[in-house]
Amino acid sequence: MKNYFGVTSTHDISLYSSLGGNAYKASSGISGWNIPFSLSTFMTDEWVLTVGGRYEHLTNESKDSLIVDQRGDTSQWIGGLGLAYMVFK
Repeated sequence: MKNYFGVTSTHDISLYSSLGGNAYKASSGISGWNIPFSLSTFMTDEWVLTVGGRYEHLTNESKDSLIVDQRGDTSQWIGGLGLAYMVFK
């Protein structure tokens, strides 16, 4: 938690004036929960198309971090698209 949501270095603390010069040390614990999903289909006998993503909701110390408060969101989406060529012998 400290690596991703903590604000501890002098340079980082200076970016967040609302800290008043103090560090934000995120303690350990569960950072959130997520729901991954994907869908794959054969376009031909060799080509496979996959669409996938994940919804994530941050909790506890992670959602309270100034990084999330000022530059992020407690609810996050990520998505992707994949194309694969498969050879069967």
